[in-house]
Amino acid sequence: MSVVSRHDLETRVTSLLKGADISAPIEEIIPMQAGGNNRTYCIETANARYAVKHYFQHGGDRRDRLHSEYAFLNYAEHAEITAVPRPLAQNPHTGMALYEYIAGEAIQRGEVGQAEVDAAIAFFLALNEPAVRQEAEKLPAASEAAFSLQEHLDHIEHRTDQLQQIEARDEVDHEGVAFIQSIVMFWSHYRGRILEEVHRMGWLIDQPLAVDQRCISPSDFGFHNAIRMPRGEIRFIDFEYAGWDDPAKSIADFFCQPAVPVPLDYYSYFETKVLSMFEEPERLKLRTRLLWTAYQIKWCCITLNVFLSVHMERRRFANPQIDPLALKRDQLLKAQTLFQTIKDPSYGLH
Repeated sequence: MSVVSRHDLETRVTSLLKGADISAPIEEIIPMQAGGNNRTYCIETANARYAVKHYFQHGGDRRDRLHSEYAFLNYAEHAEITAVPRPLAQNPHTGMALYEYIAGEAIQRGEVGQAEVDAAIAFFLALNEPAVRQEAEKLPAASEAAFSLQEHLDHIEHRTDQLQQIEARDEVDHEGVAFIQSIVMFWSHYRGRILEEVHRMGWLIDQPLAVDQRCISPSDFGFHNAIRMPRGEIRFIDFEYAGWDDPAKSIADFFCQPAVPVPLDYYSYFETKVLSMFEEPERLKLRTRLLWTAYQIKWCCITLNVFLSVHMERRRFANPQIDPLALKRDQLLKAQTLFQTIKDPSYGLH
């Protein structure tokens, strides 16, 4: 995607403000901390501050991030959930949207405890409150949503296949390619174990999850996408992958994301609370445990996305100053660290 000039950016932001019936003139447009996918700006007017997101768009990446996030936040607003920013205006043509600005501090590694986990649980349960769930029928499926066990396995298979197409152009690429082969071999073995366990339990691998067993998922859910407010309350942001999904995936993603890890000490507590609202929670718990290691493997693959050209383009769009070689080295180290924990028999769910 091309760089938007300052003049064009101001014109587009002014249009969004008008769409939200905000007449105050723009005083300043401040680029915010670079994320992994999009460009975000703080818009200062004489009366208030607002947030504008400019979403990444690419022919090789079909996800409509703006639609997913805006629809999700509209649903949350209807459900009277205040733990997220309010959506104010959008322009799909320019790929930009205007949101409430949330002032606070990012949550850091090592800061996740009982209060933070309880805030995440409360948010998830509010999203899936039966009284408002019927309003979510028009929400899209979450990114890489999976409703059968086969779909879960297929998504991981697709990611490993993609990573095997990497053409090594530098030393880091060669290291990445060698490491990816280790992941592929491990996944091939572990996938067989999952299939054996599914057969042993008498489950149908292509049986779709019943609609009332599915959840409305924030997706990419975790404290890397959360802000601590001045009085201590926590608000969640970034829902471009949100939508309908399997609660097993939502739980696994919450604990597998490596940016701001959630201690596994809270796994059983979180799992029990989240699944308590569904019928047959024990069956869902078995499903979640069955897929746990598969999702750890998937997160190794997600961490290595930067070795794929379209994903690197997305990172460059979000942060034009990024050093691609340094980023690949950093992500490779993260993936190697996660992979070692998967193979450590003392690590995992008990």
